[in-house]
Parts: sequence; C-alpha cells; structure tokens
Amino acid sequence: MIYIILTIFLFLSLLVGFQFFLVRKSKKIKGSQINPNYLSNEIKKAVMKDQSMLYFYSPSCGACRSQTPVIEKLKKEFKNVLSIDVSRDFRTARVFGIMGTPSIVILNKGTVKEIFIGAKDENILRNSYLKV
Repeated sequence: MIYIILTIFLFLSLLVGFQFFLVRKSKKIKGSQINPNYLSNEIKKAVMKDQSMLYFYSPSCGACRSQTPVIEKLKKEFKNVLSIDVSRDFRTARVFGIMGTPSIVILNKGTVKEIFIGAKDENILRNSYLKV
C-alpha cells in the first residue's frame, strides 16, 4: 500500500515539476527576438509584421481540441493568426522553444511579447493580441 502512495506522489510531483519547468522556460523566451532564417516563408512573413499570433497544436491533444475553435474565431477577427501543427512542423516549434501543446505565442515584429501554455480563454488571447 505504501508503494502505491509513493508512486502516486512521485508521479504527481513529476507532473507539477514539468509544468513549472514549462512556465519558467516560457518566461525566458518572452522578450526575445526570433531568428526568421529557420522559419518557412509563410510563417516568416507573419512573424515579421507588426503583430502576429502563432498557435501551436497537436491533432492528438485533448486540450487543443477545445482551444482550436477559439483560435479559428480569432483568425476571422484578426490578421496574422496562424495555426502550426507541431507533428508536421517540429522545426518551427523548436525555434520558439515550444515543448507542449497547446501553446500560443504573440509577437510584434519578430519579438515575443507574450506566450501562453495550455488552453486559454478567448478574451485573454484577444486582449493580449490587442495590447501588442
């Protein structure tokens, strides 16, 4: 019985630790300039404009399935909102330091202004995009 409790505790500790690591890493990326040389032409054009939003997702991600309709709605409202499937474009995910999905990066002229890990409310994303 004690081994089961210890195993569960260890698993939960690792899970919380990984989430903490992701949030800390994302704070380091915020404010950095992205090197466009490693990006596809479509993404490079969007990233270098005044403002853009990149949504990193995976088709097998449960949280992404709830976030995608929000992003699709924002795409109709704003220009330069791109969806990037990390299973097809891992290279771009690496350029931005994306380690989990869903992740949303808001940029201004190639500089990361905001990064969100996990599903976020539509109003939070809209306000962050407009704030840039």
